[in-house]
Parts: sequence; structure tokens; C-alpha cells
Amino acid sequence: MAINKSTNKPKNNVNKHYIKGFTLVEISIVLLIIGILMGAVLKGKSLIESVKLDSVVDDVRTIQTAYSEYINITSTKPDTNEFFKQMKTYELIESENFKAPKVGGSYSIIEHDSHQYLHLNNLTEKQITILQAKLKASFGEYLNTKIDDKNKTSISIQVD
Repeated sequence: MAINKSTNKPKNNVNKHYIKGFTLVEISIVLLIIGILMGAVLKGKSLIESVKLDSVVDDVRTIQTAYSEYINITSTKPDTNEFFKQMKTYELIESENFKAPKVGGSYSIIEHDSHQYLHLNNLTEKQITILQAKLKASFGEYLNTKIDDKNKTSISIQVD
């Protein structure tokens, strides 16, 4: 048997080839970690969207409360065109430029069949579907989806 002079160990005549790389276990663990991270990111995005949609429900409550207070103070309905300005005059809301919805789009007050509605437009179909469910739970009898049938990107909630 021949001896390797540099290591003083016997030389092995079998030629061993070592392939450097990752084992299946290592690759599986990496893929598992990536999957968990992607799931967390997607869940986080849906939670953020849900919170934004919940803020719309809070905005509706704010407007309905302000409307009721306005009626109690003035004994009249606010003018549709000056609604937010009149609410601000009596300090029932923070600004006459009522905040933009966190889901995008904009708020406006519209009149339909002698009722005033908080109208939210420029939404996605998914946002409309989720908002209808959330608003129906709290404001079922006030929710009107038929006001603007042509426009599938809006939703209206009666405030009076």
C-alpha cells in the first residue's frame, strides 16, 4: 500500500468524487422558509386592506353622527352641495374637505329620492364586495347599491 507523503496516511486507490452542493433536506428547509415568508406577506397585505375598509365604516359612522347632531342643532337638513362645509361650521367634523377614504376614491354627498347619501366612488369590484358585506352588518337598511347601477365602482350609504 502506498503512503501519501504529505498526510502520512495510506493512499486509497478508489477515486472518490465529491460533488459540492445542497442536500435535499437543505433545499426543502429553504423552500419551506420562503413559503412561510410569502404567506406572511400575503396575509399582511390582506390585513392592511381590511383595516382600510374598516376605516370606511368608521367614516360612515362619523358622517351619520355629524348629520344627526347637525339636525339637533339647526332643525334643518344640510344642503347637499355644502354638506361638509356646514358640518365643519358646527365643528361636527375636522375639516370641510372631509378626509379621503383610505381605500382610494373620494367621498361626496348625493341626493336621491329626497334622502342624502354618502357616496364613495372609484373602488375596485373586490373592495365593493367586501364593503357591502361590512356595511350591511352595521348599516343594512341604509345601504343603497341601486343609486348608480351603471357605475360598478361606487357605493352609497344613506346618512339621513
